[in-house]
Amino acid sequence: MQPSRNIAARAGRWSAQHRKSAILGWLGFVIVSLVIGMSLVPQKEIDSTSGLPGETGQAQKALDGAFPEESAEQVLIQSKQLDAADPRFQAAVADMTQRLRNTGGVANVGQAQVSADGHSALVTFDLPGDSDTAEKSVVGSLAAVAAAQKAHPHLRVEEMGDASMNKEIAETSGAEMGKSMLLSLPLTLIILVFAFGALLAAGIPVLLALTSVAATMGCWAPSASSLRSMHRSSTSCCWSAWPSGSTTASSTSSGHAKSAPQDARTMPPSRLLRRHRDVRCSSPASP
Repeated sequence: MQPSRNIAARAGRWSAQHRKSAILGWLGFVIVSLVIGMSLVPQKEIDSTSGLPGETGQAQKALDGAFPEESAEQVLIQSKQLDAADPRFQAAVADMTQRLRNTGGVANVGQAQVSADGHSALVTFDLPGDSDTAEKSVVGSLAAVAAAQKAHPHLRVEEMGDASMNKEIAETSGAEMGKSMLLSLPLTLIILVFAFGALLAAGIPVLLALTSVAATMGCWAPSASSLRSMHRSSTSCCWSAWPSGSTTASSTSSGHAKSAPQDARTMPPSRLLRRHRDVRCSSPASP
């Protein structure tokens, strides 16, 4: 009988004949992948504008840092019974405003805007900094809102905005992921026990799947940051036609090409956003 040329069959036969070596070798590969991928290999994130050519890259670099990085937040103060003329409603609004002004990482706390029916008030503020900074600052603002809600239980006091929404989504996703794992793993193990008739035989596929995921995470980690930057760069294609807004690439003069980045910095945000919406996401025209 000639030996099979199928690689999977030969690997399976070898693993069956050398079970200890196969198991220890696989576990060693998983551990090495995690150690190298997560700790030893530096994960340097590439600038999202470094791969954009010509005027598109110049325009994107001009836009980066042209506007202040901040997250807009707002607090709703509402009551079905009380209106803005009621002293208790006014005290709640003043208390909420003062709490926000005393909270670190909170800026530009505005005056409360009252709705037409007088039963709702909106207090706006900003969390300066990038997304990581706002993620830390929003904890303080949420605590201030919770304290105001506790101090005024007869009113509805809730916060909503960029940072608070991202925090809520992240926490909800993490909780749902944990619940799905707690449900799926035992259910999978029970099904495999009925299929194989033994707990040990049923646990092998589950253990193999878990270690495969761990090894994949370790092997994927070094390139993940670069691919995330490439994905963000691809979203910049909608700016590809912007620098040459009124002229084609073949007729663009060198002087206009040099002035485009400066125009991006000095153009009012409202006009810049209007031009951004007018440009469809497409590849740059060939010269």
